[in-house]
Amino acid sequence: MGFWKNVEDRRIYLGLTRKDLAQQAGIKYAVIGAGLERDSIPAANTALRISKVLKIPLENLLDEDFSSDSKLMQFSKFTSKESDALKYWNVYEDFEKLPVKTRQTIIEMIHKLALDATS
Repeated sequence: MGFWKNVEDRRIYLGLTRKDLAQQAGIKYAVIGAGLERDSIPAANTALRISKVLKIPLENLLDEDFSSDSKLMQFSKFTSKESDALKYWNVYEDFEKLPVKTRQTIIEMIHKLALDATS
C-alpha cells in the first residue's frame, strides 16, 4: 500500500471526490491520478495539504500498513455487522489517536458503565 492508495481509501471513506480533494488541497486534479498511476509520493507540502483535507496525520498516509480497508476489516471482526463497523469506524480512528493512558481511562469507564447497566 502506498501513499496514494491510503489517500484514495480515506477520500472514499470521507465521501470526497478526487476533484473535491484537489480543490480543497489546492493541487491540480491530475496530480492525484498521476500519483495513483505511478504510486509515487508527492512533495512534502502537497502531502501535508492532502493530509489536512483528509483530517488524518501525514504519517498515516505514508504508512505502508495503514490501509483503511485492512484496518476496517480488522475492526469489522469485532462487530456483528459490516454496517456497524462503518458507522463506528471514525470513532475508532479518533480513539486510536489518543494517548495510551487516556484510552485506558476511557476503557475503564466503558466497562464500569456496562457493569452498571447490567445490574
